[in-house]
Amino acid sequence: MLNKLEPNIGKKLKRVGRGISAGGGKTAGRGTKGQKSRSGHNIPKRFEGGQSSLLQRLPKMHGTKGYKVKPIVISFKTLELHFNDKQLINKDLLLENKLINKLHNVVKIIGSLDMKKQFTFSEDILLTKKLKDSL
Repeated sequence: MLNKLEPNIGKKLKRVGRGISAGGGKTAGRGTKGQKSRSGHNIPKRFEGGQSSLLQRLPKMHGTKGYKVKPIVISFKTLELHFNDKQLINKDLLLENKLINKLHNVVKIIGSLDMKKQFTFSEDILLTKKLKDSL
């Protein structure tokens, strides 16, 4: 594979900075004087000639908005009012009964130990530790 490589035929680069008789000498296409004409110049794009940079002039925004999705909390007593005993409860059913308003939200069920009805929950619904232990 490597033995079949051929040289890339393209435009030859002009050798600049080799004297006036070479055709690209003296200033070598850099203009006269100034910071960009010197060797080793490397000016960042944000540099504005000594003026305070745009990043420093703009007001700073403090704080961040929390990225963690807060769960919709539903009490076990509310579920006892809306659903029958031994019923499978999932997000679609909660949405039908208008206990939640969006399907993509995290749903968390809180409850106490004095439960009159037993429910089974789908995997996408979070339960408190007390509730998990009692079920």
